[in-house]
Amino acid sequence: MQRKNAFYGAVVWLLLLWPGLSLAQQAEQRISISNFDTAAIMQDMEQARSLRVLPGKVEEAKAVLYKTLGKSRIMGFGRGERNALLMLIQIYYTERDYNRTLPLTEQLVKASPVTNADARLYAYYFRALAFHMSGRQNDAFKAYTLALRTAGLAPAMKAEMLNNMGDILFQQNQYKRAKHYFEEAIALNKQLKDYPNLIANYTNISRIPAHNSFFASAKAYLDSSKAIARQHNVADEQKMAIYLREAEMYNRFNLPDSALVATREARRYYRPHNNRRSTGHQITMFEGDAYLLKGNYQKAEVSFMTALDKIDSIHNKFDLLYTLHKLSNIFEKTNQYKKAYYAHLNAHNIVEEVKSNERLLKIRELEARYSTSEKDRVIALKNLSLSQSQKSLAQKNLLILSVSSGAVVLLLLTVGIYLAYQRRQRVMQEQVKTEMLKGIMQGEERERKRLAAELHDGIGGQVAAIKMNISAIDRAQLPAGIYRQLEEVEAMLENTHTEIRSSAHNLMPDVLNRYHLQDALIQMINNLNKVAAANIHLHTPYPLTPLGNTAELLLYRIIQEALQNAIKHAEASLIEIQLLEYGGYLTITIEDNGKGMPPTQPGAKGIGLKNISDRVASLKGNLEVESRPGAYTIVRIVLALEKLLVLKDASSETPQKI
Repeated sequence: MQRKNAFYGAVVWLLLLWPGLSLAQQAEQRISISNFDTAAIMQDMEQARSLRVLPGKVEEAKAVLYKTLGKSRIMGFGRGERNALLMLIQIYYTERDYNRTLPLTEQLVKASPVTNADARLYAYYFRALAFHMSGRQNDAFKAYTLALRTAGLAPAMKAEMLNNMGDILFQQNQYKRAKHYFEEAIALNKQLKDYPNLIANYTNISRIPAHNSFFASAKAYLDSSKAIARQHNVADEQKMAIYLREAEMYNRFNLPDSALVATREARRYYRPHNNRRSTGHQITMFEGDAYLLKGNYQKAEVSFMTALDKIDSIHNKFDLLYTLHKLSNIFEKTNQYKKAYYAHLNAHNIVEEVKSNERLLKIRELEARYSTSEKDRVIALKNLSLSQSQKSLAQKNLLILSVSSGAVVLLLLTVGIYLAYQRRQRVMQEQVKTEMLKGIMQGEERERKRLAAELHDGIGGQVAAIKMNISAIDRAQLPAGIYRQLEEVEAMLENTHTEIRSSAHNLMPDVLNRYHLQDALIQMINNLNKVAAANIHLHTPYPLTPLGNTAELLLYRIIQEALQNAIKHAEASLIEIQLLEYGGYLTITIEDNGKGMPPTQPGAKGIGLKNISDRVASLKGNLEVESRPGAYTIVRIVLALEKLLVLKDASSETPQKI
């Protein structure tokens, strides 16, 4: 009833305000159209789009886009601003001018509302690519992660970003995580039947087993790439890439003759008309590695000198450094010490240049931000001039607007009170739900404590008493057969007593009363490693936020349940647990190499997984279970720290922890 009355009231006020608003809108529209027309802006955008593809017209296209950008900002025309920014980003990225690309991506994020997922997606995407290509890998990985979380992500774009993230992790020696990303990219490209990118995925993932000295696995990936290249029409450049990776692999496994054969095959598919940014220089670079392995320094020197001549020194700093270091070693071994000195000096200068470029990039980012603020100031001055010209028209409608503004204030006040009431109701409901969750958990823990006490003091005490009575029997008078049976019974009672104590401890672990979650998990895992067949590892990169007894006990139970599933049901021999806080969220990952979960009907869950799911759902978290029968199971849990901190106990109720 209240909502209906508010609706009718709003309609009445809008009818009263309509004449005044229409006059003001007409005046504002006349001024806007007289200065800038949105249709003209879109026409300029089409002109820039045509110019950018014409030879020698890129700079003219940029000038049109910057002019369009300024007009759009003065008008408040968001679509025009976003389109101009995106086209400028694409132009500068194509030119590999990452110093200008990055500030523009920041502006695109600011100009894109949360509801405009497409614009934010492209901003994160090009920002990640610019970071990646300029060597800022950690920043690139964060930007890729933001892009992957953005709505509207196309599968092909997702596959490309997963492949790039895997490449970053490989360079950081995180081979297990890199393999996971490469495999996800492979699965997506198989669905899309994107054979060129699938070849790139296979050649990239082959580096992981090659680095870990698994020759057969590395060769199998490269053979898969060759099979795809034979079956499908792919570019010669990709065929060349396969043989280059094969040559690199053979050199790593000290097979120089096979590496030379691979480089000859790569040369068959090399097209000299390609621009200097190609990877053609790697043919002679890997030839040089092979000749070094064979001890032929003369041919190795010729190969590396040829590679040095072909390398694009602006965009292939890593290969340039690699080649200079190899030449320095060759010159030193062949007593050409002057050449060795200059090769080493050049390598040192390149390292210093890279560091200098990184500092320059930071400075240019700051300069770009300052320039943006200056442009915003100019736009603000233009807006001020525009508002002054509107002032004379606004005075004519002052009486109508005065009455209307009072009505609007009254309407907004009414709506504000209503929204505040609704917000307060939601807060109260959340508080009630939180208290209910606390109550349920406290009741559950009290019941666990009672069961633990009954097991330990009741049943455990009775078993101990039975054992004492049996021990008191005079066994010297017993026949031999009964004596042996009595020993077996006594051993069974000992095992039963141990199991009862272990179950009682698991029901109510005392460790959480003395330690925080991180230390409690370490103790639990140490105890399990002593008795279980599995090898369990815990990874916490940095100390976790103290969450209080209630929340930490809940997390402890979730991880305990997941470990029981992995040990008893999956029969895993290796279990990896990771707890990571990032961006206001706590992520828990439990991976095992067990027999996985059998395929079941949709919605079917075991008791252990059902318990975990219920606990995560009570905190409005996200649970993902990935399993492959006979291979592995990965449990990922993402919880908002805000929800966990709501459960934090009062300080008077929290025991002092270490």
